[in-house]
Amino acid sequence: MCTVYNSFMMPYTENQTYLNLTAMALGIAGTTLFHLSKCLQKMGITLFRHAVSARNDTAVPVKKKSLKAGAIYIGGLIINMMLPLLIMFSGRFAPPSYFTSMFGLGLIVLMAFSHKFLKEKVTKEQYAGTVILITGSVILGVENATRSTVSYIDMNLRMLLFLSAGYIASVLIILKPMKRNRSVILFSVSAGLLTGFTAAMDPVLKALSQNIAGDFSLSPSTAAGWAILAVSFISGFLSFLITQIAFAGGARITVLMPVHNSLIIAVPLVMEYLTIAGTEISVLSLLGLVLVSGGLFKTQSSTA
Repeated sequence: MCTVYNSFMMPYTENQTYLNLTAMALGIAGTTLFHLSKCLQKMGITLFRHAVSARNDTAVPVKKKSLKAGAIYIGGLIINMMLPLLIMFSGRFAPPSYFTSMFGLGLIVLMAFSHKFLKEKVTKEQYAGTVILITGSVILGVENATRSTVSYIDMNLRMLLFLSAGYIASVLIILKPMKRNRSVILFSVSAGLLTGFTAAMDPVLKALSQNIAGDFSLSPSTAAGWAILAVSFISGFLSFLITQIAFAGGARITVLMPVHNSLIIAVPLVMEYLTIAGTEISVLSLLGLVLVSGGLFKTQSSTA
């Protein structure tokens, strides 16, 4: 029987590689469900807008079109609700950076769905960028399979708060001059910078809530842990809310989601490195992050 110790830093009684791989397998399931949910939400919003714009068309009643759009949108919401459960469960096996390192793989679902059902143009450059991003994710996964895990018990909360506030403030400052620019691409990138960070902080905060008492528990065992868990859900909700606003504003899903994903992959790893003493980022991890960034650039360059 597999026994998991109460701290990520503690050794496991069975092969740690197996546990790391389990967390990454849950990450693959999570990214598949996540991207499918976003595609359905975008599809529901798009169909509803078409229904409203075609309200004078008597061939298909607006009510019927609206109900179909609503059903698709709600289906996406229900699927999206499964992600927090997978995040918390994966904490039994490894820190969140293992789970999130697989998020690039979900772009396969996004690109296929967007092309077939949303009728968004997906260029060869975007496909190439996606392949590069996925390659980076796989490299991170291979490195994760064997590297030592870290302990969220030792996380510096003040540094975490400082880094989070600094990032959000920086993005908001950058966004100010962009308000005068009506580029759909810049709007999509900007939205992705916010949705990606808030989404990435969700698993980080959940892991912190599960370990803050000094040992791991599937649900928090202290008031502070429950408070941090509540903040994690707020962070996840903000990501969801900004995504809906961006989609309603015409953001391109094939641009927003690569930005979103790159941050989900990078932020937990970087936060662990900057806030947990003794944490190291290997050359392989850096290579994976560089490829993720390169894939992001390649994906966007063809849409500028």
